[in-house]
Amino acid sequence: MLQSQVRRLSLRTAIMLPFATLMLVSVALMGYAAHVNHERLLTEQSQRVIGGLTARTHDILSHFLDAPYAILRVMRQEILFDDLYVPGDMTRIENKIRSLYNGAFIDLQQITVIGYGAQNGEWFGLRREAGGGFAAMVRDRRSDWELRIHAGDSLNSPIIARYPDYDPRKRPWYQDGLAKNAPAWTSIYSNYDEKQEITISATAPSLDAGGAVQGIVVADVKLEGISRFLGDAPDLGHGAIFIIDAEGRLVAQSGNSPIVASPSDKEKAGNRLLAQDSHHPLVRAAAPFLATAQDSAREITRNEGERLFLKVTPYVDSRGLDWRIAVVMNESDLIGSLRGEILTTLWVVIGIALFGVVVGLVLLQLIIQPILHTAHAANNLARGEWRHDLTPGVSLRETALLVDAFNDMSVRLRRSFQELRDRIVRDPLTNLLSRSGLCETLAERDRSASGDDVVVVALIGLDGFRGINNSIGHGAGDALLSSVASRLSIHCPDDALVARVDGDEFAVVLGGPATPETMQTIGQWALELFAAPFRTGEDEVVVSACVGVAGGVLDHQDDIEAHLRHASVALTEAKRRGPRATRVFEPDMMSKSVERTRLIAEMAPALTRGDFRLVYQPVVDLTRGGRVVGAEALLRWHHPRSGMIPPDLFIPLAEESGQILDIGGWVLRTACHDIASRLHRGWPSDFDLHVNVSVRQLIQSGFVETVEAALIASGLPADNLTLEITETSLATDGLIASEALTLLRDMGVRVAIDDFGTGYSSLSYLTSLPFDGLKIDRSFVNGMTGNGQSRTIVNSIVGIARSFDVHLVAEGVETLEQAAALRDLGCERAQGYLFGRPLPLSDWTDPAHLPRLAAG
Repeated sequence: MLQSQVRRLSLRTAIMLPFATLMLVSVALMGYAAHVNHERLLTEQSQRVIGGLTARTHDILSHFLDAPYAILRVMRQEILFDDLYVPGDMTRIENKIRSLYNGAFIDLQQITVIGYGAQNGEWFGLRREAGGGFAAMVRDRRSDWELRIHAGDSLNSPIIARYPDYDPRKRPWYQDGLAKNAPAWTSIYSNYDEKQEITISATAPSLDAGGAVQGIVVADVKLEGISRFLGDAPDLGHGAIFIIDAEGRLVAQSGNSPIVASPSDKEKAGNRLLAQDSHHPLVRAAAPFLATAQDSAREITRNEGERLFLKVTPYVDSRGLDWRIAVVMNESDLIGSLRGEILTTLWVVIGIALFGVVVGLVLLQLIIQPILHTAHAANNLARGEWRHDLTPGVSLRETALLVDAFNDMSVRLRRSFQELRDRIVRDPLTNLLSRSGLCETLAERDRSASGDDVVVVALIGLDGFRGINNSIGHGAGDALLSSVASRLSIHCPDDALVARVDGDEFAVVLGGPATPETMQTIGQWALELFAAPFRTGEDEVVVSACVGVAGGVLDHQDDIEAHLRHASVALTEAKRRGPRATRVFEPDMMSKSVERTRLIAEMAPALTRGDFRLVYQPVVDLTRGGRVVGAEALLRWHHPRSGMIPPDLFIPLAEESGQILDIGGWVLRTACHDIASRLHRGWPSDFDLHVNVSVRQLIQSGFVETVEAALIASGLPADNLTLEITETSLATDGLIASEALTLLRDMGVRVAIDDFGTGYSSLSYLTSLPFDGLKIDRSFVNGMTGNGQSRTIVNSIVGIARSFDVHLVAEGVETLEQAAALRDLGCERAQGYLFGRPLPLSDWTDPAHLPRLAAG
């Protein structure tokens, strides 16, 4: 029945209905696109304009508020060096203030008063008058100890106000300056004089030659002056810039609206208004959003039919200011009449569309065939049939243009699709197959194969490529990757597939039996390809690799990904064994990988819950009968379900996942706090705290500041802290960490190289890296008493420590024989189970009372 009804439709209706629908959809899409573009432009403009106004206000405010302290600094120095203060007589200070105000600082219009209040109640100040000139204010024996305000800057000028009860020492600026005992801003207050202006004062204590406070130097800034420069901001339009303090009260605002309550306001007359009570409508509209506003412009509400945009930026001054700068603007001030123009354009487009429908009805008979042909070709194009060219048919210009445009689009799409496909299946740097290209190629082989293929996948990962890349530069690093790709392509069999599947990982897929022996042989063959150095331009670079091998039957797409995933798991296991290692995938590796993933996911919650704990192992002085001189902080993880998780399991995972940054920061803060608290209870002042640090922490931006903050917060002296970094990590990131190590040593923190002798084939790095100590790896200590070679190595390390004049600690000492041998060789310090197992600090006693073990 439906088909019968469709057949009854006229050809005109059948054609014009989708045509009209297409036109409507096009108009809707254009309207939507216009709306999206309008919103994007509005967002960008709000960020640019409001951000610019905020930055300008912040910069000008900083300059505006730094000027008073320039005056105070000069005044303090002059009063101290020239010994200007004479009790009871402010004449010398008066002359100095007058010369300063009339000299270098006369153009600093924001400063309304410069004065000096002395410890005995004397006061002299110069106040800038609105019409020009200055008014002198004095209280000393010359004014009979009452505050007198003169009409000019001289005491010979007429007196315009007297205040017998005035005492500068009771004023907020004096009390704040005395309490803070450093250059600082006062709270906002009203002046005592006849003007009663709202003011904030910059104060600084004035010291005598003995370092005692003899008075307060003060410079007043009227909040009205801040409001004035806010109102001069360009591009503000009808918007508002205002500044509030931590309580949400107005400090200043653009425009002529007052910031102080009048008798008609809800607030008590004379108090500063809250932002929500401002007379400025935009400030009131923005007030409810100040607490949640961010340091980026965003839409907050509509005001009288217009949208508002608000940005709030903190303004924090080290001298005590905690303000926020807020900028709120209307949509029309940001983009003008663009919305109306967009609507007009949209209506024009709609009109043109309707006109096109009418014209289409007239020209339907002429264009029906080309349109149907074009639709048919478009369907073919959607199915991937690219080679389908149209002919115009009827010689109508519009029809010919439509057909030509479609043909041009088809050619461009075909070319773009081919370029996109090439980028997907080929790595642009090495011209090898990409991961997607490898999977696609294997899938095509599988479809064309007569039976099930058996493949071996060798996944090759370069060792320490990040460090190499940082050392030789990214350009040379790319050249190295290209050189590796070239060698793999040359030495692989003709039927093998070579792909670059990740930044520094390559895959080689070969056919053949996937037995463990064959896969192990392929892994060793891949490692041998890295025996010779690689050329990177004119230089040669030696780089090693690890290989993970997997294999099996290849019978559908999922097997391809599974083999790659298994090879990746095997590669991870190979990297755990160290450089130049190969591993063949085994089923239990996957469960281990899942377990590692689970542990990584649980680290952050464990840190929040407090599952991580610190234990401390004593470090003893062998030359002083085993006296405890320090401790190494060791991390333990007590999982609520799995119990104690070994550190050698979760710490490498924390470094791989980057969570070592948060965990390491916690360890540093906690260890510093623990030991500092014991030092305050009477532990030896030279007690040395050892904390292990990952290279990822050292190369993190701000790590030096993190260490400094931990020392300051805990009160631990810097020379009581030794940071330990493993020698193996120096092989890749030592040069990057060198700057941080230098800054730490300049701070007083000591640096020790842990596991010395196990991780670096060349000792040349010792001449370029700053360090204060070496730690002998436990593997050498364990072999000392029965292995002459280990004893020789330890003796050599002792000689190195002496040559560099650094301290030496031996790890893993478990017997008296080992301790005696170390002492005889000249090793001063040691740690190990012989002297004490790692324990919570609560189980420790004062190191001075711990039992001593004589080494031998």
